[in-house]
Amino acid sequence: MAASLRKRIASGVKATFAANTFDMLANAALIVLLTRYLMTPAEYGTLNFVLAAASVVAILGTLGLPKSAGRYVTEYVEADPGLVRYVVRRSLTFVVGLALVVGAALVVVGGPLARLIGQDTLVPFLLIGAGYVIGNALLGYSREMLRAFDRVEWSGIVRVTMGVARVVFVVALVALGYGVAGALWGYVAGYFVAALVGGLLLAKRLAGEFEAAADPDTSVSRRILEYSVPLTATRGRTSSTRRWTSSSSARC
Repeated sequence: MAASLRKRIASGVKATFAANTFDMLANAALIVLLTRYLMTPAEYGTLNFVLAAASVVAILGTLGLPKSAGRYVTEYVEADPGLVRYVVRRSLTFVVGLALVVGAALVVVGGPLARLIGQDTLVPFLLIGAGYVIGNALLGYSREMLRAFDRVEWSGIVRVTMGVARVVFVVALVALGYGVAGALWGYVAGYFVAALVGGLLLAKRLAGEFEAAADPDTSVSRRILEYSVPLTATRGRTSSTRRWTSSSSARC
């Protein structure tokens, strides 16, 4: 059993490393194509700035819920399989609902707020930003669930899909003359395609297993929400610092 566990861990580490490496290479190729052939420096700076802002808002679109749900899925797969489907169903409802609310709020109040802080550059892209928030939430949720079910290789497949789809859609839309908006829609499309693949893989994992409990412990919903709070704070500090640093460098 110990040997089997070591083998699974090693396989997961290799899959994660390979997927991360592929995604970084795909992103590097995309940057080269955009900066050297498809966009002016000003356009690329705007793209980076909008992506940085959208990434910060996207944190609110999940609030650590995917990782929190993943924690309970991992626990209940062994301890109480009857609760697994309940956790997946409830957490997905939370994530989708929250992402829709944050996306709608971004569209409604984003314009006045952007003008208030002197960032009018963001205003034309608010609707795309809402799509970014929703797509990012669905993608993050699907990957976290696959990892929780010990399907790290499948999570890697989703990340590779995202890398490929992002390059294809961004390059195609910018080449067709849609500029910064086209690039942003390309990112959104890449997220949704990868999230769809992740959702199908998750459905495959659930198929025929983990029969729902007749009387599930509804307090699990509360625990998922409570556990997500510290995760949100940690993720927020890390993501916002990284994105805004990258954006500032690009604009300079």
